[in-house]
Amino acid sequence: MRIYTETLNAINSFSRVTHSFAECFRRLGHSATVDNDPSTPYDLAVYGPQVKVKSRMLCLFWETTRLKPEDVENLKAHKHKKILVTCKMTQECLKADGFESELIYLATEQTPSPLPTLSPFTFYTIYQDLGYAERKRAQTLVNAFTRAFPVESDARLLIKQGPTCAPLAVFDSRVVVINQLLEDISSLHKNNHVFVSACGAEG
Repeated sequence: MRIYTETLNAINSFSRVTHSFAECFRRLGHSATVDNDPSTPYDLAVYGPQVKVKSRMLCLFWETTRLKPEDVENLKAHKHKKILVTCKMTQECLKADGFESELIYLATEQTPSPLPTLSPFTFYTIYQDLGYAERKRAQTLVNAFTRAFPVESDARLLIKQGPTCAPLAVFDSRVVVINQLLEDISSLHKNNHVFVSACGAEG
């Protein structure tokens, strides 16, 4: 079983799910390899609708209620034997354009870490929208935070985005944006309090 991921480091949902698939196959007694070479064919690719690599199956992550026309044409051209999704919203989005998919459920085991000091109380999010602002709706998070906490000095919102993400309009010093790649994001989970998301997908 050959599985494609854009990056071999588990720094985003695509790569983390890819490694989860590989571990599941290995536990079932199968051989599984993970690679990011786009020039060779794969059994499974974990990516969005603009996937370029050739694969028999696609596990699709994409937070939107409607695919762009170019994404529809790209998926049609690939003719995947099976498309897997992790939430009903993505499944309904695909169905609207004539694509059948199978809904799977992903789970992770995580031992809770001790909470850091509560001042400031930090909401945080980590995402990569590839320039599609409507996917992750991070601007919605910024707007919601400033409305919910207009003057509270002990509240903070930390946003970790990828370098190709759509720009955000931020006029509040309590909103911190990190837009460079980080090889290890474990400190973000350890040092902040509540993960927030406005995208409504990926389980």
